Amino acid sequence: MSQNTPSFFLKRFSGFLHFIFALIALTGVGFMYLNSNYGRGLDWIEDETFDQSPDFNKKVQADIASIFDYIQYQELFETNGEVDYNKMVLDVSSGPGGDKSYTLNDIILYGKSLGYYMDEADNYALKGGPENLSAEDEEQYYVRWRCYQSEEELTGPDQSFATLPELTYEILKRFFPAHVGFHQLLFPCGFLFQK
Repeated sequence: MSQNTPSFFLKRFSGFLHFIFALIALTGVGFMYLNSNYGRGLDWIEDETFDQSPDFNKKVQADIASIFDYIQYQELFETNGEVDYNKMVLDVSSGPGGDKSYTLNDIILYGKSLGYYMDEADNYALKGGPENLSAEDEEQYYVRWRCYQSEEELTGPDQSFATLPELTYEILKRFFPAHVGFHQLLFPCGFLFQK
């Protein structure tokens, strides 16, 4: 029995060491794959500048997308290179003699009354919206013309009818990215190009 005691203890101890090493290996692999810097190796230990970070790449991509949105919608909201708040953006009808036309300024003011706003802190995103609508706001209009969609682009007859809050949201959703692109072109983000 005395001869089995050291081998018994040695077997238990080696099993315990195997368990500890396996636990360390699994923890290391877990840290490696669950780390936010996956794929960078040991580079994450060194300090990085903002222009080397993934956040910078996201910001640049968002700015580029905003500029392309601006180019796409520039004709809809501008006259002679300036935002034209008196430009016609919507023409609807509620029946015979019920034709109404809306300018960009009308839509912006109506959007403000519905609770929409442009959040400058979130890259000029369209935020807010109506909490409850009146019976007048829920009235369906026949859309005769909208600045961002021609009749050929309509996919079905149901797109010819919409409420004024829906149309306001659609126009503001297109105007704000154009406004952001306009803002980005006027006030560049300050890239510093090194020689």
